[in-house]
This record gives sequence, C-alpha cells and structure tokens, in this order.
Amino acid sequence: MTTLPAPSPRGLWLLPLLAAASGGCALAYEILYLRLLTTLLGDLFYIHAALLSTFLAGIGLGAVWAHRWRRLLPLCEALTGACALLLPLIVQGLYGQTFLAAITAQAGLSVLLTVLLLLPPSILIGVSLPLFSAWLKASCASERSFQGIYGAYNLGALAGILGIEFAGFRLLGLRGALAAVGAANLSSGLLLWRCLAPPPDLVQAPARSFPRHTLAALLLASLVSAVRIIWYGI
Repeated sequence: MTTLPAPSPRGLWLLPLLAAASGGCALAYEILYLRLLTTLLGDLFYIHAALLSTFLAGIGLGAVWAHRWRRLLPLCEALTGACALLLPLIVQGLYGQTFLAAITAQAGLSVLLTVLLLLPPSILIGVSLPLFSAWLKASCASERSFQGIYGAYNLGALAGILGIEFAGFRLLGLRGALAAVGAANLSSGLLLWRCLAPPPDLVQAPARSFPRHTLAALLLASLVSAVRIIWYGI
C-alpha cells in the first residue's frame, strides 16, 4: 500500500482553496435541492419548511459528528458529490409511481420523505467545515485555522450562490447544475486524497463542556436567525 505524504507547507494552499469550493457547493445544494424536491413534492409552505429545517438540522448533526470522521475528509467530500449525482436519479424514479400521490396528499408523509431524501447529504455537508479547519490546524499549528477556513468557506459560498443563480440554471438547467456541482465535490475529494494525506497529529481533541448560558445564547441566536429567514425569505 502506497503511503501518501503528509501535508507540507507548500501544499497547504489547497486546503483553503478546496474549502472555498466546498462552501460554494454547499450553498448551491441548498438552492438546487429545494428546487428539485419541490418539483416532486409540491411547492407548499410545509415542504419549504421541511426542506430548510432538514438541511439545517443535517448540517448541525454533521458538525457535531465531524470529529468521528476526522481522517475521512476526502471520502466525505466525494460522497457529498455522489449524493448530488444520485438524488436526481431517485427523484426521476419516483415520478409516476402510484404511491407518490398518496404521499404528497398527506403533509406528514411528505415531510418524512423530505427528511429521508435530504438528511444524508446535509449531514455530509455539515462535516466539511470542521474537518477542513481541523486539517489546517493540525498541518500548520495555527490558532486562526478556523477563522481562515471559515472565511474561505463563506467566500466560496457567495461565489457559489451567485454562480448558480446567474449562470448555472441558464446554461445547464437544474439537473445539469446539480451534476456540475456534484462533480466539483467529487474532484475536491479526489484532490484531497491524492495530494494531502491526513496530518499525522490529527487526533481527537479532548471533550469540552460549554457553559449553559453560552449554549442558551447560541440557541437563541439560531432561533432568531431562523425566524428572520422564514419571515423575510432571506
């Protein structure tokens, strides 16, 4: 078995670059999956609420569980792309099925199907940001690794959402845009696997407990943000 080299200072530029690409894909998925699944389940308010809630819940779960998969960042990126290629095929297979009308006629079943289809890729999306940060911190021992990766991730998200809205749909259509974004994630996973092995000192950090007032403040801020998004549609 060939042993891949550990990340070197020269190759570290790939991590923020691929983190930006991952952020661009993540925001693109939010738009693309929303449009894909509303064509299947209906453009109803509870479908939109279920899609947004499932997407955010999956990202949160992925971030919580990311430490368990700290050496599997390339695989997680590749699987995220594979989901983007697979989900349109699943949706196409559901069209015309006799049971689909029975599901879409009931809000509870529609929400359940939304969760089943969207939760796996959302969890994988949530894994990426913590793992990119952990890889960079283990590679260069920087205390600002999270800030750097978070900045790159969000700049990539901005580019991704603008690219999808202004070019992706017009040039490629919905499924073509999903295929392009999925291919970008697959390429990211391949580059990580071929060029950057997990740092040798990438070990699990000791568990820390947050003060309850900090968790309560974060929860309140998240609830306010969610209400603002639903109320204003942004």
